[in-house]
Amino acid sequence: SGSGAVLAAGLCPIAIGTDGGGSIRIPASFCGVVGLKPTTGRVPSKGAVQGDITVAVLGPMAASVQDTLVLWGCSAHFGGTGRTHTGEPLPALRLPKPWVPAADEAPLKGCKAGIYSAWFDDADAQVVAACRAAVAELEAAGAVVEELCIPELELLRVAHGITIASEMLHCYQAEVDDPAQRCKFNLETRVGLRSASFWTAADYLQAQRVRARADVHFRRALKGVDVLITPSTPCTAPPIPPGALTGGLSDLGQVSLIMRFCPSANMLGYPAISVPVGYCNGLPIGLQLMARPWCEGTLLRWAAVLESKILAKSGTQQGPRVWLDPLTGACSTGA
Repeated sequence: SGSGAVLAAGLCPIAIGTDGGGSIRIPASFCGVVGLKPTTGRVPSKGAVQGDITVAVLGPMAASVQDTLVLWGCSAHFGGTGRTHTGEPLPALRLPKPWVPAADEAPLKGCKAGIYSAWFDDADAQVVAACRAAVAELEAAGAVVEELCIPELELLRVAHGITIASEMLHCYQAEVDDPAQRCKFNLETRVGLRSASFWTAADYLQAQRVRARADVHFRRALKGVDVLITPSTPCTAPPIPPGALTGGLSDLGQVSLIMRFCPSANMLGYPAISVPVGYCNGLPIGLQLMARPWCEGTLLRWAAVLESKILAKSGTQQGPRVWLDPLTGACSTGA
């Protein structure tokens, strides 16, 4: 969340986030910036906290697709072994073609996208409307959008919750057992870790069975299309209660709602990107694109086309009410 906020406020041009269930794409959507969750294993995690080992990855965030591409290209392979978790060499880094010239009326001609409408439309009406309008822009750019079905999404959501909480508890067991250290976690984290302590090895294994089944479902869905499209989040950023600034906040229902579209990419290791596509009452809305493993170049190409269409229509990217220019010192407090 911090990375998305400092980017939106103009404090820095690029940032790195960690995404174990949407923690790059969700802040990117809420803050009106671009966030890319790479394929698991593409960006080395050396030096990062290893909390949720099999679902979390490091990825780039920036105010534009092009800046996101630059950071992703620099971070991929940096300091890593150059091999996947199975020991195979990493696929070659595929960058998208040069940015779309204005004269190209159909830059996505021959490309296909898939939408599962029952999933896509499970969001606030204003979010769905903005995301459907963005899909129409992709179609105007030459893309063909096909309806498809992806089963067992609710099972995958539950399996992700069991997986990420169990892995975090395993990594932080010593801190959880020490009251002096445990109190340093926020309320939401403490509740999640405490819940994970009641799950068994059998629960974790069952979650991995669901994970394997979901991989089959998503690979089948992506077999005939280049990307899957959903909203990044089903709502805009919720207000922060005043008491949360000092006493913290635990609202697992709200967290579950916000994470509706993102954890699938984490459980399956697929790349996904959030691109800003509009606003509702001044709050940003993001569209998520997901692709097959190692196809970040495809996502960045689609995202660049969409960004150019959105900017051409609006004329400029709307800035936040609170911002600071670190070069000139100019600022706005939103008052």
